[in-house]
Amino acid sequence: MPKRFFLFLLAATLTAGALTGCGKVSGKSDGSGKSEKLKIFEKSESKKRQQQNEERIARHAERGIKFSDDKCTLEKYNNELEDSEYTIPDGVAVIGRGAFENCKKLTSVTIPAGVTEIGQEAFRGCENLTNVTIPASVKTIGKDAFSGCPCEKSVGDRLPKRKSPAPVPRGNAKHIDPYMKRIAEGHEVRGIKFSDDKRTLVEYNKELDLTEYAIPDGVTEIGDKAFFKCEQLRRVKIPASVTSIGSEAFRGCGNLTHVTIPANVNAIGREAFAECALKSVTIPKGVATINSGTFNGCGNLTSVIIPASVTYIGREAFKGCGNLLDVEIPHQVKSIASEAFSGCESLISVTIPASTTDIGRGAFGGCRKLMFLTIEDGVKTIDAEAFANCEKLEAITIPWSVTTIGKGAFAGCPCEKSVKKQFPRYESGK
Repeated sequence: MPKRFFLFLLAATLTAGALTGCGKVSGKSDGSGKSEKLKIFEKSESKKRQQQNEERIARHAERGIKFSDDKCTLEKYNNELEDSEYTIPDGVAVIGRGAFENCKKLTSVTIPAGVTEIGQEAFRGCENLTNVTIPASVKTIGKDAFSGCPCEKSVGDRLPKRKSPAPVPRGNAKHIDPYMKRIAEGHEVRGIKFSDDKRTLVEYNKELDLTEYAIPDGVTEIGDKAFFKCEQLRRVKIPASVTSIGSEAFRGCGNLTHVTIPANVNAIGREAFAECALKSVTIPKGVATINSGTFNGCGNLTSVIIPASVTYIGREAFKGCGNLLDVEIPHQVKSIASEAFSGCESLISVTIPASTTDIGRGAFGGCRKLMFLTIEDGVKTIDAEAFANCEKLEAITIPWSVTTIGKGAFAGCPCEKSVKKQFPRYESGK
């Protein structure tokens, strides 16, 4: 009986011996209070659990999912898999940069406790991903990790907050630039809010009866919703010091016709200028991603210049820009997400470059005046309804690189019969 009782105590003690990260045993140091037998037993259990994790990861690797040599990082999911749900195996600590990028078949991903980092652009462009639960173990979420995902808003509270540049220390106290302090205070008396270091404009005062506003020089960031629905503003001057514009920063500024985005800006949040009255936009050269809905509903927009630095055009980025006449998609763009240019009724000509492998669902749907469409060799997927109801599109050449055309991709287009001849597997949307 004493021997059995001892073994029972051993099993109860080991409940804290779960693996975390890449094979380390969690729990506090034993501090020499454990017997030698207990230490040996714990070590054996730890090794067994690690072996089980490695076996699970090996089974996933057999399906074309790539992991780092130490099995700690999921580097790349297999986009060819038909699964709509996926559970990341225990033992993985890091979801690598772009690991699930543009995995459009996935609707749900389970991230296990033990994952500590989600890399930049990890789930970017997963436009059907509605269900992701981020465990408490996650400490770092990279930039644009969930950009273009329906779940982006639901995980928003766990996404990293933008940080202003660290203030220069002076002794043990934070140093606030006296010039910035003096300038910001002049704006704060009018009810405009800034961060403690005066580098972030947090919230504009909607009650001010101004049609024009100049953000003070020295501000580096325009915060999320900073000018949300400031409908009286017609012109905002953004200084060269600004490098980041937050999500929904100017959304709903229905009379805002003039904004110049400075060359130093390298990040523009989702829906930053949605539902504004802007007539023309030049996106700075440092921007790599046009996020979801950035210019959605800008009905007066006639011209946009997209720089060569852009590699991804997000979901509904220019949706409903009914007066947009012309757009040149750079040769570095890899993916155009769903409904990116949907409802751009004045668009006449578009060239999809060879760098773009995927044209999302309804990406150019309802572009009723689109007459000239060139799809360069290199494009692989044209998703469902991508060019549906492009009523003027009479001719199109499908390149040999295309392997998939979704149902109804050219529904309502005069060229649909021609598409069927070139690509016999094509299914009409009827």
